[in-house]
Formats: sequence, structure tokens, C-alpha cells
Amino acid sequence: MPKCQKCYQFYPPDFMRDIEGTEGTPDQEDRQCVFCMLDKKIISFTGKNGIEEQYSKKQCQRDYKEFLKELKSKASIAKVLTKGSTNVIE
Repeated sequence: MPKCQKCYQFYPPDFMRDIEGTEGTPDQEDRQCVFCMLDKKIISFTGKNGIEEQYSKKQCQRDYKEFLKELKSKASIAKVLTKGSTNVIE
């Protein structure tokens, strides 16, 4: 699970980057979030509609925790994890 080595919070994999100088190492512990990397609490990006959006560090943390809770509660996901199947059908 991607945990930032600077702020020690969990983030989605897309919001994690290698710490400078550790690129290419297989260790997931050598990563930090884009918020810490850029030293910002809010980042701007172009959304799906081509509209510029803003996303805060706190909101990203909340959204990821909520996603993990939902994932944990889905019976089909639990079945896949326990049986090793790759077919997920709700």
C-alpha cells in the first residue's frame, strides 16, 4: 500500500512518486506523495472534461480511505482475495 515517507499518509498509487535518487529501486518505501514532492497542500490538474480542477491533500486522503473501505466491504472482492480468482462479478 503506497505510504508517503515524508507525511506518512496513504495515497492512491497515481499520487505517489519515487524519492529523488531512489528511482528504479523496487522498494515501495522509497516513495512520497505528489503533495509533499511539490510542497503544496492543493494541486491543480486538467480533469476528464479538459477543465482545470483542484484537489487538496486532505481530500485525497479521505477519498482513498473511503475507496479502501468500499473495496473491503464488497463480497466479490473478498472472494477473489481468498480464492485467488481473477473473475470479479457483482
